[in-house]
Amino acid sequence: MSELAVYDAEGQEHSPIDSAPSSCVPADQRLIDKSEEERVFVLFEDDTNASQVLRGIIDGLKKNDIKLAYGLDEKKYLAAMRRIRVKLLGRDRGGNDNGRG
Repeated sequence: MSELAVYDAEGQEHSPIDSAPSSCVPADQRLIDKSEEERVFVLFEDDTNASQVLRGIIDGLKKNDIKLAYGLDEKKYLAAMRRIRVKLLGRDRGGNDNGRG
């Protein structure tokens, strides 16, 4: 008998480890995520800076790392982020939405 074993109402032995969430992403979820990622990138196929910012975000980079990796200055980075917000969310969430919202 394991010290980690617990028993359910029917007396079946279970380990708390059995119900611990896995950090592994199932293959189906990765395919869905990849498909969604591709759909988003299609929206920005003619916008190099926005595509670069998105790639950096997906890769887990921070703002300054994205700027450094793709040679973007603050103005280009912020403009790309605005275009991303407008295209994906339908409006500017940075406060410059001209009172809409």
